[in-house]
Amino acid sequence: MIKKIFILTGLGQELTLPLLKMAEGKLSKELEIETKIFNSGWESRKNFEELFNSLSKKIERVDGEVVLIAISAGMVAALVAKNKYGDKISKIISLCGWSRPKIKLSYKEKKHYKALTDQNIVFKEAVAEYTKIYKNILPKDWKKMMVFWAENDQLIPKSCSVHRGMKTKKLKIVEHVSGILLGLTKTGGIRRFIEAK
Repeated sequence: MIKKIFILTGLGQELTLPLLKMAEGKLSKELEIETKIFNSGWESRKNFEELFNSLSKKIERVDGEVVLIAISAGMVAALVAKNKYGDKISKIISLCGWSRPKIKLSYKEKKHYKALTDQNIVFKEAVAEYTKIYKNILPKDWKKMMVFWAENDQLIPKSCSVHRGMKTKKLKIVEHVSGILLGLTKTGGIRRFIEAK
């Protein structure tokens, strides 16, 4: 039984964190599951291990299944958590999240990736960790993930946000931050996806 939803923040969270804090109670009510923000702290952590250990403690305290809603870079942490905890992470919802590891990227995708890793060493370490465990995430796992991706996302190309097997929801004519915020309003679709077997 699903006991809790954690919303994993992304890079540059100063844009989304205040809005998330205001919406936290409303999300719990609309999703009918206790929803808590996990402040990933990409900018304040020493390394990805510190970030992931903090997330792991939160997950392990929950007696039951956990759903992760992952914002942007938070998706990398969510996927590493899925690899570690298996079915305890019953569903993952990505909001303009980074779903593909740093393998076989086009020139444009490499440019986007470099911009993000230049901005934040913790994210660079997270992607390196995810690249190691990427093959452990099976087709059955991707089917338990939903992605909202922004049509005009200037940070994460569609090919890096959408993975084969995920349920996809295109957010038209919006860019990265507005895509995240718009995705958070789609509580009916998120709830149906979480409740689906």
